[in-house]
Amino acid sequence: MSLGDDPEALRVTHEWVEARNDGDIEAVFRLLAGDASVIDFSLNIPDRRDAFAELLRVQQAAEWKISDSNCVVDQEVVTCRYEQSDRFLRALNISLAGTHRYMVREGVITSVEREHDTGSRNEVFGAWNRVQLWVEEHHPDLEAVIWVNRRDIAYSTVEGVEALLTVFDDYLAGLPTISG
Repeated sequence: MSLGDDPEALRVTHEWVEARNDGDIEAVFRLLAGDASVIDFSLNIPDRRDAFAELLRVQQAAEWKISDSNCVVDQEVVTCRYEQSDRFLRALNISLAGTHRYMVREGVITSVEREHDTGSRNEVFGAWNRVQLWVEEHHPDLEAVIWVNRRDIAYSTVEGVEALLTVFDDYLAGLPTISG
């Protein structure tokens, strides 16, 4: 880690990631400016703020974890390599990787941007597509529960995570094994 121009910016980003990993939604919002932009959530719009809080609850249910590393601070911008996964991706031994960019001003995050590495994105989205096809074939009654919003690649709600948990071991059991 480089402590460039603003070590406070690095501390704030690490605390924010830790709060997300701990499922501490209050701390997540405490470390964000009221008008922050987080990926595609503009928090100054009340329904987008609520949608982001719901996403955090869903990610908590799925045991979503973020790991930032090799962070570099350039004035108020913290750029880190990241790896993200949830309990489903960890069971498949895959994760999303890429770059996070945080803008930190006056002790709070004003902007979070993310860019997935193409290879990890394709691998993860391909895996989720296979899970969706399997659910459609084997558990069509759960499809609308798991994916309330079909634009969501993984799951849409806490109830969707819980529904997927009821069948995911069956999905894993049906995967081919590779022997060495």
